[in-house]
Amino acid sequence: MTGSTTLPLNIALLISLISLSSSIDFQGSLIHSNSPRSPLYNPKAMPSDRIKASVTNSLSRHRYLEFSKSPSRASPDWVQAPMRPHGIGYVMSYYIGSPATETFGIADTASELIWLQCLPCDYCFDQKLPIFDPIKSSSYRKIKCGDPECQTMDTTICRTDYDICSYSIGYEDYSSSAGDFSSERMIFSDNRSSANYTLLNMLFGCGHSNVAIDEGADNPPGMIGLNNQSLSFLSQIMLNEFSYCLVPIDEVNGSSPIHFGLSASIVGGMTPILDVGGYDGFYYLGLEGISVENEKLPIPVDTFTVKADGSGGFIIDSGTTYSILNSTAHDMLIKEVANKTSLPRVDDTTEQFQLCYNCSIQELDLTPDITFHFTGVGVDLLMTKTNTWTDNGEGLYCLAILPTDGFSIMGTHQQQNINIGYDVMKRVVSFKPMDCTKPPA
Repeated sequence: MTGSTTLPLNIALLISLISLSSSIDFQGSLIHSNSPRSPLYNPKAMPSDRIKASVTNSLSRHRYLEFSKSPSRASPDWVQAPMRPHGIGYVMSYYIGSPATETFGIADTASELIWLQCLPCDYCFDQKLPIFDPIKSSSYRKIKCGDPECQTMDTTICRTDYDICSYSIGYEDYSSSAGDFSSERMIFSDNRSSANYTLLNMLFGCGHSNVAIDEGADNPPGMIGLNNQSLSFLSQIMLNEFSYCLVPIDEVNGSSPIHFGLSASIVGGMTPILDVGGYDGFYYLGLEGISVENEKLPIPVDTFTVKADGSGGFIIDSGTTYSILNSTAHDMLIKEVANKTSLPRVDDTTEQFQLCYNCSIQELDLTPDITFHFTGVGVDLLMTKTNTWTDNGEGLYCLAILPTDGFSIMGTHQQQNINIGYDVMKRVVSFKPMDCTKPPA
């Protein structure tokens, strides 16, 4: 469904925000931006182009996340929404306004604000769907500087000559979004039924001035923040739980289920979400070690811990493609996997990865197993060959983990075929490997 549409009230489930936490229960879909089903899909891109873009996105996102949690970040007026608007990720469809208009945003577990492009545009980047026009919506409301909602943002922009609460987001790659902090009706469809969940007075950024670094490409209209801060989608509808199960990216016609509320699946091994004080915009986890086969690497015990200045640590993220490990651990991992692999090692022709083999996908079974050991009883996550390796687009298979001198990230490539649950009340993340292309048993 595109353009403007009115959803029949007889199939819309109107929810009072007061009772959301005890009643909401719906399943949406996450579609990878490289899938032909995605509005961001570029049919002209070669496989090697997609891999290079994924690597570039992972490293760029890591740099921005590192910057955004730094006490010395340059701009005090930036809302912390670190996914750049044209980045590679998983998009989620929803409807906004009265009458309802279809739009979508990147689902981002390291971002707070919901925002999208809005008319009139001082400057807007290209997108496939019509840009949302708030003037045509009877339920749209701008937040004024004196309204209590304006105080929910860490930093608001209020000029003496303009009584509207404004927001401004800057990104490391010079893309940006700025506009009016607003409230609106949003509608999410439940994939399991014909019901629609209508959420009233949702706070979001209505962007009138937006810049994307890749102006020639189709870009997502905006963002759906899924962290645990006050303006995130999760917090606004007063939910404690959500879960998703990412289908392998080579399942080009598949979509990944994301569950909210009562339908969220918090199952399997559970590891605590760490309280690192002052950095609650990310889901920090305790990674205690990494094994190759049954041999634990001699990684120093403080490699993945958050330091007193906020540096370091390990987060799980829906917006980074390839996992990024502290270089000390990454070097040990590369060395041990290479020592335990008898396949012919070759240089990566794309110059993106450090360990590659000229082999068939079947021969990857000859490579050793890699296990991530998380804090908790028996939270040992065995990576499948699909999670561990990636086709570089030119006939080689490469270890899909990148090095860094900063903090570490578990990316979505390593999250494939794992049901991952988030319970922000109990402060745990759960892992249960499964076939995400099939409904849960």
